[in-house]
Amino acid sequence: MASISSLGIGSGLDLSSIVSGLVAAERTPVENRLDAQDQSISTELSAFGVLRSSLSLFQGSLNSLRTDSIYNAKSVSNSDSSVFTTSATNNPDIAAYNVEVSALARAHSLASNPATAFTTVNDTVGTGTLSIRFGTTTTGPYNFTPDTSKATQTITVSTANNNTTLSGLRDYINANDFGVKAAIVNDGSGFRMTLLSENTGASNSMEISVSGDGDGNQLDNVGLSQLAYNASAQTSAIQTVAAQDAALKINGLDITRDTNTVTGAIDGVTMNLLKADAGNIVSVNVSEKNEGVTSAVEGFVEGYNGLVTTINSLTSFNASTTEAGILIGDFTVRSISNQLRSLMSSAVDQLSGNIRTLNDIGLKTQANGTLELDSAKFEAALAASPADIQALFTLQGRPQDADISYSNATSDTQTGNYAVNITAMASQGVFNGNVVNSLVIDANNDNYNLSVDGITSDSIALTHSSFATADALALHIQAQIIK
Repeated sequence: MASISSLGIGSGLDLSSIVSGLVAAERTPVENRLDAQDQSISTELSAFGVLRSSLSLFQGSLNSLRTDSIYNAKSVSNSDSSVFTTSATNNPDIAAYNVEVSALARAHSLASNPATAFTTVNDTVGTGTLSIRFGTTTTGPYNFTPDTSKATQTITVSTANNNTTLSGLRDYINANDFGVKAAIVNDGSGFRMTLLSENTGASNSMEISVSGDGDGNQLDNVGLSQLAYNASAQTSAIQTVAAQDAALKINGLDITRDTNTVTGAIDGVTMNLLKADAGNIVSVNVSEKNEGVTSAVEGFVEGYNGLVTTINSLTSFNASTTEAGILIGDFTVRSISNQLRSLMSSAVDQLSGNIRTLNDIGLKTQANGTLELDSAKFEAALAASPADIQALFTLQGRPQDADISYSNATSDTQTGNYAVNITAMASQGVFNGNVVNSLVIDANNDNYNLSVDGITSDSIALTHSSFATADALALHIQAQIIK
């Protein structure tokens, strides 16, 4: 008959405890060895994490040096910032200028006549159509010369548009893009509508004509004709501010602009005019602004030295204590260190002249592998050859033919010499229509459609007018197309 027995029963020996002890005796050395290996691997992984962090910080220190804008930075200053402020918007030439501002650009402003001031903002203005043309206005006597490159604006005043009251018309004008802004002012005589051209400059004044006035008279200063301002309606709206160009002298040369933001007068410099101050000569100076380059190089040195210090700590050996760095002898770390040292001392391919290595701009490698910046040597190199320092740190293309200009490069761009053969220049499509036989636009020729690539536009309307030249007519047509 089969029997069931338990280890140790009847023998008097605690065989279970004996077996457990034997197993533990065999397992303990293996566990200790694996634990030690695990601790070693964890320590090395932590050390590589520190190295990776240092590499990332060093890589970040290179970002500023690889930014072209810091090498082209210019500083613009003036002797009286209450007259105008200055800023470098491109790459201005190093120079000095004397500037005198005699007039600021102003926007044309009109107001309804005080003789017909409104009692409340909800008074009825009337119905009809306001047509606003932009151009140049002179007074004494009144004359208006339209700028045909600017589109005529048409404002329909009707109950359907909910704009037949003073406040309703103001809100309607401001909610749409008519090139003017409306406001209501109570000057003591009553509420008056004001219209302000959105653009400053003499050629942006307004001529306002009224058609379809509800009372049947477009010039009686009653109803919508209260807002008329043209040669036939001088008793209606009045001019409160004349449109005006900004006027200034730069090194004795007369300059005018239709805005108080003056660009192009001094290449690469923008002047924001603040006040007219005739007789006050303001000095403007354009100079190099090298602080960004210096700061970027100092950041590069700091980032590199931080990385070298980390590598030295991880791979060090103290002969006195026999203590070794965690990654001493590691091939990966040794390879990184050797490559970095090589890069710090190597000349950059394809560069010629006096600046080809870091040492040429005052960056010297010390005994412990870190870099030291010779500030005097660096500042001298930066003053003499800023473009060569830029080429040392950034990707550059230097065409040898005036017909080719270098634009930019990417991280995938390989250094070398490349031959470029231009076989054809890009061109635009051109359509030449029929010869213009008349410069008069009337009801017989004031609408047309434009078709491009099989897509036809809506009807485009031209303003009825006699144009002085074909170029003036062309500008007007163009303005209607892009309106």
